Parts: sequence; C-alpha cells; structure tokens
Amino acid sequence: DLAAVTSDTFATVEAVDGTSTFEVSAVYDVGEGDRSVPLTLSIHVPEPGALDPASAWQGDTVRVLVTGSYLLFQVGEVDLDLGDGIEIEEVDVDHVDRATFTLSIAEDAEAGERDASITSGDIEIVAPAAFSARSKGVSSLCQAHSG
Repeated sequence: DLAAVTSDTFATVEAVDGTSTFEVSAVYDVGEGDRSVPLTLSIHVPEPGALDPASAWQGDTVRVLVTGSYLLFQVGEVDLDLGDGIEIEEVDVDHVDRATFTLSIAEDAEAGERDASITSGDIEIVAPAAFSARSKGVSSLCQAHSG
C-alpha cells in the first residue's frame, strides 16, 4: 500500500507497509500528441539496524556501531542525535552502511529509551526507542551498601 501526493510538478510517495522497496510509475503529458511511456523506478528505502550496544550508563563514554541497509553514509556528513545529555565526540564511517560513533553520556542525562535520529547528507532516518541511557542510581546505591 502506498500513499501519494501529486501536483503538476512533483509527487511524494511514502511506503506505509514497512517494505524496503517499492515502485513508482508515472505517465507524463508531453503536450500535443500521445502520452509518454510510463517510467518505473525501483527505490530502496534506507533502513537502520540495531545500535550496538543499545544502551550505556550515565557518565560513560562508549563506542556505538550503527548499521543498516541503503544508509549511504558519507564521511564528514554523518550525524547521530540521541537527545539531550548525549554528545557525539567522534564519527568513523567505514562503509556506506556502517559507522561507529563515540558517545559521551552526561552524568545527569535523563535515563530511559531514546529515538535515534541518523542523518547522512540529505537523508534522515529515525529509529524509535533505539538507545537507552541507564541510570547509575541503583548500581551506586548497591556499591555503597556492599562497601
């Protein structure tokens, strides 16, 4: 199933069934005479995979691998946004579908699941609940009682 918005100059098509490939067919009116032959495009939609690791503790610095399909990562044009309290210190792109990010989790970063917004050039993908900042509150309390 596809949803399309069209006008005389553009069309926006959004895959709504979760598929990674869909076809777009268009017939162009060339003015006088017969209509042109339909143009069919096969398009691969970028799909992020899981972040590895998918969580880190408050106050930690961790390297997170981001992979997927058709991400088209470009050196110098890749960014990852995991929300307030998580800073990207370094990005290493080693493949069009794989990059490693060095993250710094603030001591006061809000604990819980976060969406990952991945950007490469003009492409932006959001992976819902892809990363979790873990609270050190429980582990610190356990260490205080065991000492």
